[in-house]
Amino acid sequence: MTIYEPIWAKYYAPKLSAREISQFRRAETRNPSLLLTDVIQPESFDPKTRRYMAVANRKKVGGRNHFLRAELEDSRAEWELQCLFTNALQMSFPWEGDFSHPSDRVEIAPHHILTIEFDSMSLAFFKQQLAWFRFGKKPTDSPIGKFVRHLRDKYADVAGLNVTYSGNKSFHYHFIVETSLISGAVSEPSSARLGFQKAWDRLRDEFVNSPDLMVPSTERPDENLRNPENFRRLPNGVRLNDKKDHFFGVPVGDVLMQVVMWEHLTLQRSRGGSQTLLVPADFSMAASTSCKAPRAGGAQVQTTIQPGEEAYCAAKLEAIFNGVEAWPKFAGFDRSHGDLRAQFFNSPDDKNPTSMMRSDFATVLVQGANPDGLTNVEDAGGTLMPRLPRPLGEMMELWSEEHRQRQLGPGGRVRVPVEQQFADSATTKVAATSALGEVIHDLIPSKITRPGVDLLCAPEGISKSGTLLANLPRYHRLLSGHGL
Repeated sequence: MTIYEPIWAKYYAPKLSAREISQFRRAETRNPSLLLTDVIQPESFDPKTRRYMAVANRKKVGGRNHFLRAELEDSRAEWELQCLFTNALQMSFPWEGDFSHPSDRVEIAPHHILTIEFDSMSLAFFKQQLAWFRFGKKPTDSPIGKFVRHLRDKYADVAGLNVTYSGNKSFHYHFIVETSLISGAVSEPSSARLGFQKAWDRLRDEFVNSPDLMVPSTERPDENLRNPENFRRLPNGVRLNDKKDHFFGVPVGDVLMQVVMWEHLTLQRSRGGSQTLLVPADFSMAASTSCKAPRAGGAQVQTTIQPGEEAYCAAKLEAIFNGVEAWPKFAGFDRSHGDLRAQFFNSPDDKNPTSMMRSDFATVLVQGANPDGLTNVEDAGGTLMPRLPRPLGEMMELWSEEHRQRQLGPGGRVRVPVEQQFADSATTKVAATSALGEVIHDLIPSKITRPGVDLLCAPEGISKSGTLLANLPRYHRLLSGHGL
C-alpha cells in the first residue's frame, strides 16, 4: 500500500476508474523528478550572479524572495515540504526598490520552464488529460509523448516535459527549454520577460491545436502562468489543502501530493528542429516603462508609471475587462508602437488580441473578428463594453499613486512583506480576521522546521486566540507528522 492510498481510495475512486486511480498510485512511487533533481535544484541558487528561482510552501511570499531557497541550500529547510517555484529572478532585499516587483527582475538561467495549466472544473476534461499520459512500451508513445516529439522535431531548444499534478483539479505541464541560443545571440537582453511571454504564446498555440491532444474548444490555458515570475507547482511537492470545494472532496487541512504523472527529459541529447520557441529578437526589444496621458486639448505627455505600478494597473484593468461579466478581455500592454497601449481579446475564441485602448482614450477600439457585436454605443443592438471613468493614461496615474500609498504604513514607513500581505487583504473586519488566520497558518508550519520567536501584534477582537484554538487539530497533525 502506498502512503496516500487512503486518499486515492476514499476521495478519488468514486469519480475515477480503476485504471485512472492506478495512474496516481504509480505516480506516487515514481523515481524522483528529473526536472527537480537536474534543473530546479542545481540551477535555482547562484549567489555569485545573484540569480535564483523562488521556492515556497505558500503562495503569498513577499517579493517572491530568495530567503527560503537560501535555507534549502544550507539544509535549514526541506525540499519535501515545498510546493511552489518560479523561473529565474534577480535577488533583491526588502529595502531595495524592486523587491516588491519580481516581474522587473526576470533573469535568464540555463533552462527555462514554460508552464501550461487548464484551470477547468470539467471532470471529463480531467479524465481526457489522464488519457494523454497513458502508453504501452515508451512514454513517448502516449498522446502527450507524441506532442513532445513534435515539439522536439520542430524546435531546437525544447528539452522535454514534466507533468505535475497540482493536488486538486489540474495538471501543470512544465516544458523545459534550453536558453543557450538566447545567451549566445543576445549579449545584454533588454526584454527577457517579454521574450519568455512570447515563447509561452507560441507553445500555447501548439498545445491547443495539437491533433494528438484534441483539446476541447471550451478549454484554454490559464494565462497567469504566461508570466515567468509567477508561482507554479513543484514536482514531488506536498501541501495542505486550503480549499473547502476541493475537486475530489479532500477535507481542508489534509495533505495533498503533487505527484509527477509523466516525464521525459533529455538534457544532453541533441535535438532536431530548425526553429526555436525562444526567439532572440523578442529578448532585445527596447522596453519603455512609461505611458502617455493627454494634456487638455489632446496632446500626449510622458507620465511616471514604474514597472511594478504597471502590474498593479494591469490587475485593475483585468478586474474591469475580465472576460466573464464583461467583454472584451484585457490581454496585456503593448509598446511596439512607441507608446503604451492596452490590448484586448474580443471573445473566448480570440487568440490574437488586436483590439486596443490608447492612453488618451477611455474606450476600447474594436479590431478584428467581433462575433458578439462589441460596441461603445448604447442602444446600438450589440454588446455594450465597459468604459473607464477617465482616459487610460490618467487612470494609470491614479492607480499608480494608489499602489504607492498601499506600500506605506503609519508614519510613512515602508511595510515589511507580511504587513503588506495583511494590509492588502484586510478590507473589512471579516477579511482582516481571515487574513490574520493566513499569517498564523504560515507562521506555525515554518516554526516546525525553523524554530524561533515571532511577535504578532494585532487589534483586539480579530481572533488571534480563536484562530489558534480552532486549528489545533491541524497543528497537531503537522507536529505528529514531524515526530513532535
